[in-house]
Amino acid sequence: MPRARLIFALFIILLSVTALLTRAPTAPAQSPAGAPQGPPPKRGGELILSMFEDADRLDPTFGGTAGGREIFFNMCEPLYDLSADGTIVPRLAAELPRFSSDGLTVTILLRRNVRFNDGTPMDAQAVKITLDRYRTLPGSRRASELSAVTDVSVVDPRTVRLTLSRPLAPLLATLSDRAGMVMSSTQLQKLADNFADNPVCVGPFSFVERVIGDRIVLERSKYYYDANNVYLDRVIFKPIPDENVRFLNLRSGDLHIVDRLAASDILAVQRDPKFTLLTVTSNGYVPISINIANVAGIGQTPGRIDSPMTDLQLREAFELALDRDRINRFVFGAKQLPACNPIAPVNAYYPKDLTCPGRNIARAKELVGRSGAPTPVTVELTVPNTPVMVRMGELIQSMVRDAGFNIALRPIEAATGLAANTAGRFQMSVTPWSGRVDPDGNLYAFHHSKGSDNYGNAQDPEIDALLDKQRVETNFEARKKLIAEVIAKIQARRNVIYLYHQNLFAAYSTRVVGFQMFADGMPRLKSAGFAAGR
Repeated sequence: MPRARLIFALFIILLSVTALLTRAPTAPAQSPAGAPQGPPPKRGGELILSMFEDADRLDPTFGGTAGGREIFFNMCEPLYDLSADGTIVPRLAAELPRFSSDGLTVTILLRRNVRFNDGTPMDAQAVKITLDRYRTLPGSRRASELSAVTDVSVVDPRTVRLTLSRPLAPLLATLSDRAGMVMSSTQLQKLADNFADNPVCVGPFSFVERVIGDRIVLERSKYYYDANNVYLDRVIFKPIPDENVRFLNLRSGDLHIVDRLAASDILAVQRDPKFTLLTVTSNGYVPISINIANVAGIGQTPGRIDSPMTDLQLREAFELALDRDRINRFVFGAKQLPACNPIAPVNAYYPKDLTCPGRNIARAKELVGRSGAPTPVTVELTVPNTPVMVRMGELIQSMVRDAGFNIALRPIEAATGLAANTAGRFQMSVTPWSGRVDPDGNLYAFHHSKGSDNYGNAQDPEIDALLDKQRVETNFEARKKLIAEVIAKIQARRNVIYLYHQNLFAAYSTRVVGFQMFADGMPRLKSAGFAAGR
């Protein structure tokens, strides 16, 4: 095997090992997050589960919320996917991709006899149409993820060939998420920009209806290639941002599954024999994004905005006024992992030598004074409109007041907040991210000048160069060093201030079996159902 091709093969193995490492739990669980538990499900039934936030557009091209991902992973399968043990495996693809010796050509073989949920065939032409849409459609959030792909060609009905401008180390992980989800060409031609109104993909469940703010309904697909292993007739996702209401609905029987359980409710679930607790150490994190130059939307020309936080001294002062450990204790019952970077400690790429700045009010006040800004420094902070996020915002508000900041807190619904951040209508915003198994998925889109989630429109040629370089580096140690360099520069720029990594807790009725949630934090319902005789 030529040396370059061997390197790429070894990288795929390494990526799978990395994915496995990200699953190590840090809190006890009554049910593992992997394989289905309990007796085999009976056929039929309607399952109701919560969504901790509502979805945005149900089109993988534009999707940017974790709520949307919860829906997609149950009706829009990707080419590759995480398995129960955390490794990346083929899903709509028949095997792992084959790389050319120079790493610039990637060949993907597709499963046989796969149909979309409208009954039309899922073939290489459909994959090409979808990937070209992701790459080229204005406003696509997948464009920066696939920026190295210069051409998608059809070799035969089951084979797609990608041509790259440069080797792309995170490609496999990229195609295991929204950028690898294949949409029905027939439905795209029919609905075009309105695809989200009635999305059609390949999946165990197909879209039925959406009532914004109330429910998203899916039903068992009669066209799914593995339909015999799908048990439920119908699934109803209920967006319930308030974690207290979610838990009350679980206890009353109005919900079968709570997708995100508050730390304060963990003990009650553990003590109640009617429920099962599931714990997942995820790749997700919660940061504060700061608008530095986004005046007209992500990807547009940077400009001058009316915000004191464009001053680096004030951004540093703001961070030095924070106490991450206190936030974790008082808001999350010490169940989360305080952090100042986007790579989870369980990930093989985590920079172990990284240190986070502690709270230093004296230094923060000094920086505020040196900035020359009128005090108190007034700035708006938007937070997701949930009780726990509002509590965190209020604690941050109190902390930074000691350094001379006056925070105006504005709770906002997830999809509305995403639209506002994208358009640049914010000063500071808490922007949770559900995380990706490859570090590129937690870095590039948020920090590259052309990144599709660079909310603050931060620009830095040195950071761009490092982000581009780590994408083509296939040697693990060399890539890890590059990623550490990127993180150090991001910490110095402070366009994003990271707060903590997420441990996720879900709870469900013991009537439910086969429910799965992996390191990506997404509930998977293909194998779920109700226990026989219950």
